[in-house]
Amino acid sequence: MRRLALAAALLVCGCGVKEDVSLLVFARGAQLTKGTNAFGSKLDGKVEIVFDLGKYGNESVRVEAIQLGIYRDTTQLVPGAKFELPAGTAFPVDLAPGQRGSFGYTITKESITADEAAALCAAPVKITGTAKQTGKPEIAIASAPFAVAGCP
Repeated sequence: MRRLALAAALLVCGCGVKEDVSLLVFARGAQLTKGTNAFGSKLDGKVEIVFDLGKYGNESVRVEAIQLGIYRDTTQLVPGAKFELPAGTAFPVDLAPGQRGSFGYTITKESITADEAAALCAAPVKITGTAKQTGKPEIAIASAPFAVAGCP
């Protein structure tokens, strides 16, 4: 259903032919929790990044890297938050037409400042970033807006 909606949107926007459909990268399941530890406040979370090269893509693609951060509009809220991949998972990622894959990132920062905590709790926030493809423009990534758990 999602692909059908994407194809319809591309036709309406003037792309016109199936061969113009390229790599789709999106974030889903974003969650953040503000907690406490011996140092004060900390941050934990997760997000899944999905790569989908439509079956009408005309060539394979290589995703070299993903850069992610926690934002409200264009303001980064927690510089230095770690976005880590599971052990054994690494870039680059090669995708052939019709192939789909995903990486689940864990998000941590062992000590966040009072200002960072206040910014996180002034919801909503988004996980945003870019996916870098070999020889092609970067693709913007953004989760749906969400509230951080553990906030008053």
